[in-house]
Parts: sequence; C-alpha cells; structure tokens
Amino acid sequence: MTSQEARRHPAVKIAAELHRYVLASMLDLGGNWRDQLLRSLVSVGANWCEGHGKRDGGSPAMYPLRISRGEAYESAFLISLLGDANRDLLDLADRMCDLLDTELPDEFETKTSSSTLTITAER
Repeated sequence: MTSQEARRHPAVKIAAELHRYVLASMLDLGGNWRDQLLRSLVSVGANWCEGHGKRDGGSPAMYPLRISRGEAYESAFLISLLGDANRDLLDLADRMCDLLDTELPDEFETKTSSSTLTITAER
C-alpha cells in the first residue's frame, strides 16, 4: 500500500471528515473531551498510515494498525457521549470502526482459543 492509498482508506477518510466537523462545530463535550476526541481522530489516520509505512517482509506493522483501531473505538465512545441528537456522527464513527475491524485479525480470539486461562482467587 502506498502512502496515498493509506490516506485514502475509507476509515481514514471518515476520521478526517469527523475531525473537520468537530473542529468547525461548537460541540460541547465538557472538560477536555473535545480535545481528546480531536486527538483520537487524528491518531486513527496517523497510526494507520504509520503501520502501512513500516513494512516487515512486505506486510504492514501490526502494532500501529491496532492502535489506529483502538483510537477509532475511543472516538466512537466519545461521540456516543453526545447523545441521540448526534446519531449521524455516531453512525459514521461506528462505520469507521467496522472498516478497521475487517482489516485486522482479532488477536485476542487467536490467543485465547489456543490456550486455557486459569484464574485463582486468594482467600
């Protein structure tokens, strides 16, 4: 994937669109949540592009791609705090998350399906 292709990924484009909207609007998230939302939206695209720029044997580096997905989920959560009046924004954020989910393997399922986790409680 080229730099231009990474920047044109649909999830990155949604993150940029949401970022522009939040910058232009007077969304009141209270406290520093607006700034946190802006930072997480930038991180979606920045980490996606970084992951595709760091190649290991022709494959993109997975850690930045996972960070990108985590930032997308964080953005969706922060947008959900706006309530039902901003449902269209949340639908876009959910679409961004879905797009990244389809691109990345679910490493948690892979790890837990191949091993057994035992939890003991101390009394």
